[in-house]
Amino acid sequence: MALPILKSLNLQSKLLAMLLATGLISMLLTGYIAYSSGRDTIQQTVTNQLAGFRTAKAEEIESYFKNKEQHILTLSEASMTIDSLQGFTAAFQNLKDKPLSSGQRGQLTQFYEKDFLPALSKNVEGTPSAFSYLPSEANTQYLQYHYIAANPNSFTEKSKLDNPRDGSDYSKLHALYHPRFKRVAERMGYQDLMLFDPQGNMVYAVAKQPDFATNIRTGPYAQSNLAEAFQIALKSADPNFVSAIDFQRYRANLGLPTSFITTTVFDYAGKFIGVLVAQIDSDRIDQIMTSNRNW
Repeated sequence: MALPILKSLNLQSKLLAMLLATGLISMLLTGYIAYSSGRDTIQQTVTNQLAGFRTAKAEEIESYFKNKEQHILTLSEASMTIDSLQGFTAAFQNLKDKPLSSGQRGQLTQFYEKDFLPALSKNVEGTPSAFSYLPSEANTQYLQYHYIAANPNSFTEKSKLDNPRDGSDYSKLHALYHPRFKRVAERMGYQDLMLFDPQGNMVYAVAKQPDFATNIRTGPYAQSNLAEAFQIALKSADPNFVSAIDFQRYRANLGLPTSFITTTVFDYAGKFIGVLVAQIDSDRIDQIMTSNRNW
């Protein structure tokens, strides 16, 4: 259709049509070039912004962990930590001769079967069994019964119990020190604070998760990153040692990604007496990464 129409036009009209066509083509080419250039510029700008965001968040997380490391190192030197670790270590050993009644053992088993394992199975593969987690040592059973199974608070609020009124020397120490450690954990945003004796027994914990009072070297969590946290502190033999352990799924925390900061504890004479570990709250890391979910 276009050629017959052009043939019917006079020379002036044909020249005008050619000029118009040339101008239109020029405009389209200019627009495409501008679009391509603009698209590349926008892509580069976005890439630079994302790289800057990633760097800023990485620096913020690094700063967060360094701050926590310095706090845990300072806390390990506090008299509250030294005195409580010595007291809890002795009181823990004294509970070896405190066996539970059959009814109390049944209540402890019920906690694992009805509270802990169903929640854990939602986040791990397979079907966890109570046999794999139930403690066999008398002192571990005793403490887990009084501070976890018989604790009237919910699974995530076991730390609310200061004294189970069992009359033990351990509970007297717990009533004295637990409120203080709990305040530290809350103010600093730790999910848990744990004290270990040199043999790997968790002689105290704020949160009272199912790892409480177990042995981290031989117990059900011996292959976890918490066990790694204990081992590297134990091997360091350095009062200035502190280290962060990367996130891994931790079964005592219901199989959720969990990170730890670990350090050594020495007494006033410079003797190694155990390990202090802080459990990092993964929600805080999520808040940093997502700017409190305001992307």
